Amino acid sequence: MHITNSVLVLFSATVQVYAAATATTGHYLAQVSPTFPKMKSATGVVSSYNAGPYDTSSSLSTAQLKGYPEPWSSPDVTHAEVKAAYKKINWSKVPKAPIRKQNAKGEWIFKSDGTDPYCWWSDTTCRQPKVSYLPPDIFECPKKGDWGLTYDDGPFNKLDADDENAAKENPYAEPILYNFLAKRNLHANLFYIGSNVVTYPAAAKRALNNGHQLCVHTWSHPVMTTQSNIKVVAELYWTLKAIKEATGVTPKCWRPPQSDVDDRVRSIAWQMGLRTILWNQDSNDWNMPDPMNGGNLPSKTVDGYFQKWINDQKAGKLNKGLVVLEHELNRMTVNMTMHWLPALEKTFNVVPALSCNGITEPYWETKFVYPTGSSSRTTTTTSKTSKPTATNKGLSCDSKSYGLGNGNGYNGCCCKTQMDCIEDCIRGTCNGPTDPNTTTKKVSKTTTKKSSSPTTASCLPGSRGKKKDKTYGPFILSDTEPPEVNLLNVGPTEDLWFKPKVLSSIFRRAHYVNETLFVYGLYGPYHFSHLLFNGLIPLYSTIREYLPEKGPYSLLRARTMLDHYTPLDMNFLGLSQGQDRVLDHRNALTSLQSTPPFNPICFHRAILGTGNRCSLWYCEREIAQEDYDAFITSVKETSLNPQDPCLNSVQKYGSKKRGIKIVILNRSHSRHITNMPEVIDSMLKELKDISIDLISYDQGCDTKSTAHLVEKADVFISPHGNGLGSGLFMKRGSVVISIDSRWYSEDWFYWPMKALGMQMYSYPCNNTACQEFDQELLDTLAPDLTGEQKEEIMTQEVTSVDRLLVEQYRKDSKRRIDIKRFIVFLKDTLSKSFSVTFQ
Repeated sequence: MHITNSVLVLFSATVQVYAAATATTGHYLAQVSPTFPKMKSATGVVSSYNAGPYDTSSSLSTAQLKGYPEPWSSPDVTHAEVKAAYKKINWSKVPKAPIRKQNAKGEWIFKSDGTDPYCWWSDTTCRQPKVSYLPPDIFECPKKGDWGLTYDDGPFNKLDADDENAAKENPYAEPILYNFLAKRNLHANLFYIGSNVVTYPAAAKRALNNGHQLCVHTWSHPVMTTQSNIKVVAELYWTLKAIKEATGVTPKCWRPPQSDVDDRVRSIAWQMGLRTILWNQDSNDWNMPDPMNGGNLPSKTVDGYFQKWINDQKAGKLNKGLVVLEHELNRMTVNMTMHWLPALEKTFNVVPALSCNGITEPYWETKFVYPTGSSSRTTTTTSKTSKPTATNKGLSCDSKSYGLGNGNGYNGCCCKTQMDCIEDCIRGTCNGPTDPNTTTKKVSKTTTKKSSSPTTASCLPGSRGKKKDKTYGPFILSDTEPPEVNLLNVGPTEDLWFKPKVLSSIFRRAHYVNETLFVYGLYGPYHFSHLLFNGLIPLYSTIREYLPEKGPYSLLRARTMLDHYTPLDMNFLGLSQGQDRVLDHRNALTSLQSTPPFNPICFHRAILGTGNRCSLWYCEREIAQEDYDAFITSVKETSLNPQDPCLNSVQKYGSKKRGIKIVILNRSHSRHITNMPEVIDSMLKELKDISIDLISYDQGCDTKSTAHLVEKADVFISPHGNGLGSGLFMKRGSVVISIDSRWYSEDWFYWPMKALGMQMYSYPCNNTACQEFDQELLDTLAPDLTGEQKEEIMTQEVTSVDRLLVEQYRKDSKRRIDIKRFIVFLKDTLSKSFSVTFQ
């Protein structure tokens, strides 16, 4: 999951990314049709626009595409295909707009004089580029009465079966929306995230076959003007390739995440064959409460937006057609659009956004020609035999519940809004038995009769609305079942943390603040970063807010409160298969960690929306500055030893001018870099105006002491996972570089760093980059070792080798950085992070 910047050995054959086929529109810069190396032809897809009939089966293959970057991670910019795509861009035609910055709250840092020279949408909502060779963005339907139908963030993937949200979300995953549209003969522009395409290509095939128009929405959904040029290329390239491999088509359209775009990004996208498509109305459906992405906007507010657009159209208040931002993101967004589309069809001409703008060829494959203008929807006749409709006594009910069924709401609610089939029926279906409190009417008769009582309840206990259960925001708290299991078997009267944890789970959007995660951090102070990210910040915030009389609840205070729990209680293998077990795996006698927990950032129920996958909304959300500052202050005040010899072990090198300050941590045993003096000499020669502090990690340093030495640094370099935790104390926007290369250390720290607004990179210190394996020394120490035993020492997965021998080897072995390669990596990283240039 971490960003890896490795030096790529280029192949002798140049990767050809773009073909010579070009297209020129008027006076705009010529576009080039993308092509991709070594790609098999797509199967199971149409070769031209399909007007119907459409497949509406509910089962799709879950086979995934292979050979792509890690889904939802920032793609490797050193990949040969990305580099080849980058070289095909005419950079003289890419405006030199700055890389934009956001603060800790995700708010833009504006440094504009108001002129907006680069047409930055996030600043001025500019949609007409300031350069003449780029076309304007498409953002509306020119014709009054048109509704340009678009959906972002698809295709909506099913969750793994053991995910706690699967039962609620999966019934709304694709192909449910595509089937709904197919049955109404409606089509849309679908802005696809490349990561979702490679994990669910069958859904993309279904969309193409059912007449939808596919567009690009980046690989991992970053805010694009914050990305470097090559990262913009990588985000677009891999998404284009994924769509092409899955469906056989190459889109000419894209929409930037959050609509964030300027002329720099526009030009790169245009030269990669893509025109920018925005919108003129936002449904804000993405902000409705749902465990998959958070949100706090009541669904009734979103209902109000749709109703207003309908009312305005009927009243003649709209002078242009609408292109509305909607999403196939979760059950809430899908159910919302299925509820309102029938009403929209009665008022608007519902067509894809490109179609209402007269664009008939959305792909570089010219056989696909789509209709424009009027909706292709066919009129259906109604049967003469009227079906009975149910109405609730005493309530004015609306029969248009278009969720997963056409139920009557039941349990005291009528189908007036789309939420009636979402929140009022936590489990079960909305087209279940008839409410016994209703009368059944037939249009052809005037007599009424009472319907029979239901055999099973449509909605089960735990629902909202007329039930007695307490609810807080999007989360349900039963009167009898607290939302967590106390894994240390301490009851509410004994556990001072019980109430704060419950409050935290409600008010801090942490559906399940798992106590084992909390305890794990307390027993492992060197690795408290995952604790900090996953549980302690929201818990600490709640304590400060709701229990001020209890005093300062610092990390040290928490450890004291839990000291009576012995390490023996924690000697379990980490969480697996969704079972609630203690996260740690410690030696019961020494209390030392013997095996790292697996994937500690995405524990089942430790954070919102987990299971086998991590809720990206929670992982990527930024921790509130106030909460983080208070926590850090508390930790420093209660845990730092001013006499720690580590604080006086720093060696200083380089310029005293205000340049880039780099702090390097090194030690004389595990993960030691033996040629660090030579590395520093080369850095001082190659990187001008930098200062370097070298910390000797052997002088009694721990994470918190080291933190005082790095908090004002711009760059922190550490060869050891323990030391990386100190980077959490650095200022936001700083850079942390790991040369550890052990998957668990770097994955532990990547998400917390991201949440705190820092940048983390990995320099892979393996055999080729660090010459880690000292064969000569190993032969001298233990000439009789087998090849398998040597491999264990090299990978540090030691099971059969004498421990003393291993420690001696680690102490004396020569782990040397390839200086030339490392300097190239450093220059590239610093250039991207601080907008500096090097010779």
